Amino acid sequence: MKKIPVIVGPTAVGKTQIALKLAEKIGAEIISADSRQIFQKMNIGTAKPTKEELKKIKHHFVNHKKINDYYSAGLFGKEALEVVQKLLAKNKIPLVAGGSGLYVKALTEGIFTGNFRSEEIRQNLKKKAENFGLEKLYKKLQEVDPNYSKTIEANDEIRIFRALEVFEVSGKTISFHFENQIKNEIDFVQFCFVRDREKLYKRIDFRVDEMFREGFLEEVKSLVKQGFGNSERLRNTVGYNEILLFLEKKLSLEEAVLQTKQFTRNFAKRQITWFKKIKEIEFLDLDTMSETEVLAKIEGKIKK
Repeated sequence: MKKIPVIVGPTAVGKTQIALKLAEKIGAEIISADSRQIFQKMNIGTAKPTKEELKKIKHHFVNHKKINDYYSAGLFGKEALEVVQKLLAKNKIPLVAGGSGLYVKALTEGIFTGNFRSEEIRQNLKKKAENFGLEKLYKKLQEVDPNYSKTIEANDEIRIFRALEVFEVSGKTISFHFENQIKNEIDFVQFCFVRDREKLYKRIDFRVDEMFREGFLEEVKSLVKQGFGNSERLRNTVGYNEILLFLEKKLSLEEAVLQTKQFTRNFAKRQITWFKKIKEIEFLDLDTMSETEVLAKIEGKIKK
């Protein structure tokens, strides 16, 4: 059975560059498991690979959807598995890389079947959020599905609505469906990159500063001009939401930058917690291992 490498880890840890070098070394195509790089126009704020990098190595699921298109971990799991199978059929190597734990889980452990969608229920949930606040819906999710509620933000409207929608339509929690999903018959070998927490936080702060130097503010202003100012996708993405609040004069630019750094650090902490729960995963410390050692380690493991 072919072993498929999966590189995960917190934001700013250094996944992208090593994934690119590994892909070049072993002749792989990258399957991006990033829930935000999937969307077009969200470039700087998602640390999307550059045009040159995308040309050099074939990427799947980058710029895959429009900003306001519906997408989910379940859909990613289904579509990404199809890409993996097609690549294997052509004797090509898929390399999965990204920090969205739920997306990686949907691919590596399978996807649950069943549509479980109801426009009526979804509209009712939106009305409840408008009338009573999203916090009340999040508390309901904590009651019916405490495990899943711990994996998402209290302001993640999209996932809160989806989880409650699945529960009301099917009578079972979204956690239940993930735990009882169809198992894949592909051998995914997972590696999680880590660093010392303080060093990681410094890298995050540097990345945020670099985003603004590269024109992140201008990117968000452009998205607003294109009519995406009230997009749920932007409102539920760290950095984009903070800049929108700045443009609405609810935050100063300095506050927006500081909050982006803080919320990104919080997100990285949750990512690490998520990946620590995966049973068969090997942690590689990028502070103590050289890039050459990391590449050799992964290549050796997938060739066994």
